[in-house]
Amino acid sequence: MTVLFDNTLTRKEKLSSQYYLNTHSPFPFMITVRKTLEEWFTHYPLEQKKEFLSRFRKDNASHSGALLELATHEILRRYAGRVSVEDVLPSGNRPDFHICNPDGKHIWVECTVAQRSSEFIGAIATARRLREIVNLMDSRPFGFSWMLLGHSTEADPRESKLKQSIEKFVLELSNRDVCRPDQKGRIVGRFEWEDRGWRIRFKALYLPGRDRDAPTIVVDEGENAGVNDENEGWMGNDIQKLRSVLEYKANQLKSANGTCIIVISHSDLILDNTGEVFAGALFAHPDSSGEHRPFYGSVERPSHQHISGVLYIPWVKAHMFCSRETPWYYVPHPWSESPLKQGIFPFAVQGSLNTEGNFRWDAPLCTPNEYLVLPSNWPGIPKPQF
Repeated sequence: MTVLFDNTLTRKEKLSSQYYLNTHSPFPFMITVRKTLEEWFTHYPLEQKKEFLSRFRKDNASHSGALLELATHEILRRYAGRVSVEDVLPSGNRPDFHICNPDGKHIWVECTVAQRSSEFIGAIATARRLREIVNLMDSRPFGFSWMLLGHSTEADPRESKLKQSIEKFVLELSNRDVCRPDQKGRIVGRFEWEDRGWRIRFKALYLPGRDRDAPTIVVDEGENAGVNDENEGWMGNDIQKLRSVLEYKANQLKSANGTCIIVISHSDLILDNTGEVFAGALFAHPDSSGEHRPFYGSVERPSHQHISGVLYIPWVKAHMFCSRETPWYYVPHPWSESPLKQGIFPFAVQGSLNTEGNFRWDAPLCTPNEYLVLPSNWPGIPKPQF
């Protein structure tokens, strides 16, 4: 029997860390999640299961994409009954799904998950490595604060140069009249280190009596150059990033004979789960340079009219498909050449333009739990205790 979650597999088999955590999580609600996803997987075509499993377990990026496809397949199955996987378009492209609605209309569906670039992931690793190098240094009697001011995705900084600069700075401080009782705990020096596009600001604090093995960085002012796990500078580039991913997928669907829908998400939590970023990618005005047109364009100059609509869920996690924190959003293309008359995603918050051209959200007609025939509290995550 082919299963999604195989707990006999180990990390040594180069599994996605997210897959490994989902498989081995002992939380009762994750047991419910695994059971539900296993049931959904039984509905997936047999001939595609092997390839799907490979992506589901491969790495975090592939795992997120496969998760979104599995949920989308189940949503479409509830809507249309039969779902074809990777049917071929005249261009040779293979959209993820193809269905016929109750009116016999062909609908092509492409799923996509916006990911961090490999370059950015490398920058995060480099920033952490630099910080660890500083932490392992003996800087007594001083501790340091750390603030990353700039980073580069094109070149790595020289670690030896960083160590030499820290050692030189500590020596200079030791030769100055800063090690006095009245300076204990105070900032006694500052310097900025720069190499190959990387810039770090250090502040030295006089901390007599520090243990030799204590970390050198005593105040972490954050990986401020956008290099961090929680937010890779997304809020500064979020609209353009979503728009770029949508445009790429729309171009792959151009040769489809019928209605096209894009299902999009991203694999990293962002600070806005209200749909504002999503609506901005579809309808926001161009920037000051006149570039980056809205994905849907405007009434005067509509774009991507072969797309009927876009379905969006802010965050792909195995237990989040029915979450109130990350609801689904659906916005039909107001100027599509192939619109869908009936609501295909009644569980999603519906976005539209009113007669004045202003954007508005309307409440969903049902919950994702109801649509997917799941218990109302699925997956049973305990409510926080206050």
